[in-house]
Amino acid sequence: MVRPPVIALLAGLCLASPGAASGETGPAAADTLAGLEHRYLIEADGSATLVVTAVLGAAGAADLLLPFGHAGADGFVVVRGDAAFPADAGGAPTAVRVAAGRRLLALRTGDAAAAGDTVTVRCRLARCVDWPQARGPFGAYDLTRTFVNDSGLAIGVFRLVLTLPPEYRIKRVTGTEPSFKPQDSPEPPYAVGQRDGRDTAALTAAPLRPGGRARLGLAAERSRRGAVPLVAGLLLAAAYLVFFRNLTKPAPPGSAKSPHKEDRA
Repeated sequence: MVRPPVIALLAGLCLASPGAASGETGPAAADTLAGLEHRYLIEADGSATLVVTAVLGAAGAADLLLPFGHAGADGFVVVRGDAAFPADAGGAPTAVRVAAGRRLLALRTGDAAAAGDTVTVRCRLARCVDWPQARGPFGAYDLTRTFVNDSGLAIGVFRLVLTLPPEYRIKRVTGTEPSFKPQDSPEPPYAVGQRDGRDTAALTAAPLRPGGRARLGLAAERSRRGAVPLVAGLLLAAAYLVFFRNLTKPAPPGSAKSPHKEDRA
């Protein structure tokens, strides 16, 4: 005779694992990535395009739960790789899965996926940077982005890339995690450059285990004036030339009178 608590336990297992009860099994969950990159293309209105690139650590079909963390993201598209968003309970593809308060990017790779293959997902962040709040003294902007590996994945190499709007420039790197220790390595964990006319900073952390963090802090400044001051300056210059052109013209020959000669009637 089977006791009631045992029956309840079996029923719970069947509900939690319908695939196991029916004899069907899904792809195994991946526990390793060779690499992961979060690239933010930030715009002047504070929005951003986030491009997530994962380098697979194993071959074959697998469920990937990647660290993500952003609320309100939309417009998810798989732009490269043999992968798709898994379906939710209603059968609709769902990119973000919430588990224990964590927002994870969910992907399912195909049977033909190979170790070293790249999967790229693009999405939109309506609010990535609050420029007025980030502004500090003397017109400088403090931008800091922190990444937390709150997944169960061991990541071989992680890269965090911040690309500023065209009218902003990077003044300096204010802080990183991992920090720069010249006694351990002559090369800093970050690099600053340009891409498509935009200032870009990239941080590398290797490896990044579950629970690990990466942080990149920048001081930026707005380097180009808007169109209104420029147009106003051009109009003032044109007005000066129009109203004061007579002062710059030489007097015609014979037009000047001698100060020592008086006119006679």
